This record gives sequence, C-alpha cells and structure tokens, in this order.
Amino acid sequence: MKKELIVYCRRFMRNLLFNRNQMCIEILHPNHRNPTRKGIREKLAKVYKKDENCVSVYGLRTVFGGGKTTGFACIYDDFDSRQKYDQKHQMARDGVEEKKKKTRKAKKELKTRVNKVRGTEKDKVRKAGAGKK
Repeated sequence: MKKELIVYCRRFMRNLLFNRNQMCIEILHPNHRNPTRKGIREKLAKVYKKDENCVSVYGLRTVFGGGKTTGFACIYDDFDSRQKYDQKHQMARDGVEEKKKKTRKAKKELKTRVNKVRGTEKDKVRKAGAGKK
C-alpha cells in the first residue's frame, strides 16, 4: 500500500516583499506515521510546479492520536530568493546549503571583541570576524 499524503493549504498569502507564497498547511495521513519534511516538500513542489529546493516547510505539529499534521510552508519564486530571504538554519536542515561551523572558542573570542567596541564599529568587527574560523 502506497503512503498517500493529502495536503490542504489554508490562509494562502502572496508576499511580494520576499518573493514567495506563504501558507498554513494541513496534512492528512490516516493509518500512517508522521509525514517526513522531505515528502511534504516534494508534494508541494509538484502541486505548485516549483523546484523542491524553493519550498520551505517548518513548524509541523501532529495532533494527539495522529492522522493529521499542521504547519507552515513558504514557496519561493526562485532559488536565489530563498537564498536571500530564508533562514540559514532552515536551508541547512533541508540540505540546500552547508552550515558554517565555528569552534566554541572562536565564537567567544568574537563576542569579546564585539563587546569592547561601541556603535557601528560592532558591525565592522562582526564582519571581520565572520570570515575567520
């Protein structure tokens, strides 16, 4: 028996500022376990005729007893818009972008350097420290 997801889009909204469609989604999956984030992304990409990398799914909650999951989805117009506007940790979670790893010591040293300066100098120090590992 093939696992079938039924996806309903609630509160659909076009966001021109971020070049995306935003919506609340409701997924019905009777007699099946929780749907995977990847499976939902594939289904939405197929329905809206977009690349799977342009779809972001987050905030999934399954109701008690199972069978129904609710969450949020953003479908970007193109991949460049997603890279520009979507949160970095969500893209890393989807495997679209690599997460930059810093050691704990490097983060603490950068924080100390930022705390020593005031005003707009803080941004300059952060940008200079972002390139270092």
